[in-house]
Parts: sequence; structure tokens; C-alpha cells
Amino acid sequence: ALLKSGPDEYSPLNGRDLVAQKVALLAVMGGAYPRGTECNLMGGGDQGFGLHNHEVASAASSYVAAHWPTSSKIIWDGYEVGIEVQSGGAGFQKRCPSVADPKYNPCAAAMINYERGPNKSRYAWDPLTTLVAVKGAAAGSTVECSHCDGINIINKKNGSNAWQDGPKSNETYLVLLNSTTAGNALDMLLCQRSKLNPHPAPSHPADASGTSSRHPQ
Repeated sequence: ALLKSGPDEYSPLNGRDLVAQKVALLAVMGGAYPRGTECNLMGGGDQGFGLHNHEVASAASSYVAAHWPTSSKIIWDGYEVGIEVQSGGAGFQKRCPSVADPKYNPCAAAMINYERGPNKSRYAWDPLTTLVAVKGAAAGSTVECSHCDGINIINKKNGSNAWQDGPKSNETYLVLLNSTTAGNALDMLLCQRSKLNPHPAPSHPADASGTSSRHPQ
């Protein structure tokens, strides 16, 4: 809706020009690279959200990819990255102080509640994308693809995507370097104690040289 909007009482710029002026980076957890089908671009995958939702989401995803201002960078974080990175498991909860007490550690408590029990990890699609958006690819033990000049093409009918090779553009996608390092980076952020309720800081993460399991701990 923003990209298609016109000037209003808040700005004389139309939506696309406003994005070009104000937005430096769009980080998207969506798609699979270099090609594939993933639920976020198509409105829910096979989870029963309905044909209408699929059509609307697919068309919207396609429009954003095609009309985002080239002055603003896009980083695509694909399904294949987050499925290899987990956070919130046993190691995270051991490092987090007062893990069951939301007064000291609401993130840890939320993870336990969401997963219906302690020591269960969660695939890190969205947290990793957020970390990269704020601190850059290296912070999440990822890199921007170095041999993939081109753009992401999203099918407006079904939300599938394919990377189209071409000249260097404002778009790139992430490549994972080390799943354990990425998970530890997220865990240390989620373990930060509340400033309103001081508590001992979390311990340092375990050696990040290992590999992560693709299944909950």
C-alpha cells in the first residue's frame, strides 16, 4: 500500500519517493535462494490460510520486489539459512540468568512458554534477519552473496521466487557461514538482562567451532 500511495497531509511525496528518501535498507525473511517457494512470500504455505490470502500475498510480494526504489538496498534472507540456525535451546537457557523468571529474563521465559517446555530450540529465521538488518551480515555469521549479481523475481500468482542473474543491483541474498556462531550471537542478545532489574550477566557462549543440529534440542 505504501509504494502505491500518493502525497498526503504528512508528506508531499508519494509512497515510493518517500521510501527512496527515508529507507536505507529493507531486510526480508522470505523466499529460497537461488530459487524456490517459501511461505512468507506466498501468504502461509500449505497451512490452510486460503486461496485469497495466497493470491494477495503473492501479488504484494511481487510488487514490492519489482518496484522497491533502487536507491534502497534489499537483503533477502532465505528459508535455507534460518532452517540451519537455532536459538533458545539448552545452551541458551544455561547462559541466561533466572531463566524462568520473566522479571529478569522475559525473552527466555517467552521461549519456554512458546515451545511448551525448557531446552527446546527454535529455528531462527526472523531473529537472524532482524540481527542482520540492525548490525549487518557479519553479526549473524552470514555474508552477502558475492557471486550473485542480479535481482529477485517473485511470481505474482504463486509467490515462488527465482534469482535472475544480471548486472549488479541494490539486491543481494544471505549465505550462512557457521550455524553455531549465528545461533550463539542470537542467544547472547536474547540473554541480556533487564536494565530495570539488574542481574548477573550471562556467561560466554560455548566454542562456536561446532555444527548445529537441525532438530530441536
